[in-house]
Amino acid sequence: MDKLQTGIIGLVKSALTGEAVAIPADFDWNAALKTGKKHQILPMLCEGAANSGIDLPPETAQTLETATAVHLFISQNQLYALDEIYKAFDESGIDYMPLKGAVLKRIYPKPELRPMSDADILIRQTQYGQIRPVMAALGYTEVLESDHELVWDRKGALHLELHKRLIPSYNKDYYAYYGDGWRFAQEAGGCRYAMRDDIVARNYAELEKMRKAVGTVPKIELVLILCYTGFRLEDELLRDGSYPRCEVTDALLACIDILVDGRFVKELKDISLQFRGSRNQRVIDMACTRETGQVTIWEKLRR
Repeated sequence: MDKLQTGIIGLVKSALTGEAVAIPADFDWNAALKTGKKHQILPMLCEGAANSGIDLPPETAQTLETATAVHLFISQNQLYALDEIYKAFDESGIDYMPLKGAVLKRIYPKPELRPMSDADILIRQTQYGQIRPVMAALGYTEVLESDHELVWDRKGALHLELHKRLIPSYNKDYYAYYGDGWRFAQEAGGCRYAMRDDIVARNYAELEKMRKAVGTVPKIELVLILCYTGFRLEDELLRDGSYPRCEVTDALLACIDILVDGRFVKELKDISLQFRGSRNQRVIDMACTRETGQVTIWEKLRR
């Protein structure tokens, strides 16, 4: 990894753990600000710098503090709006299941560290007649309907996507398995539901935003880092001189808890498999593999 990546990863880690980190002496703050803005992690850079006692250039400090203040304001509005919706749904007997950012924001040490452009909630289509007047009473305007979403908006508060189903129906193979998603639900209090633990990995894809920004994902308590690769672990990723192996491969593998390896083979396709699409692919427990030196399949894998 270059100095920019190393510094950004350190700051993100500090933001998530509260631990102080050191960044390279010639760290390029201008480049870091561009990366942070592109991937919406400026609040993390600001938090990491504060946790680490880093003396920022005045213009950099102003940029980071301004971005953090904006994200804080937006985040507080979004969370208030979501809680308002949850309460209204509970009082009206409407089943709902928060998805993606609406769930992940509350995992972060500070919600504003995880910007969210919109919120996603799974609903039952049969209850949409009840939902419409509730949303209107809360000041939302119905914007559009797509194959799997009903979009509502309240200017200055929240852009909301009510999901009729988890998977678009035109994605026929996966829709045939997941359906509307409710068979994977478990009660979470009131009318609220949550995904069963074995399905929660769908939300881990949200961390892809961070991976694209800094090249890896810092570990967060209660989260398993699951990564997909089309390459075989021992035959390609760990073999010196192989095409996919490079100077950062080992560092990336060290951050991963569960690795799904192998190319997708259409002839071996099986959508009932957990976390993979074809029978040749493996779900590898990387901690056990590192400890034993032998590829170890994840013990919690059911199929």
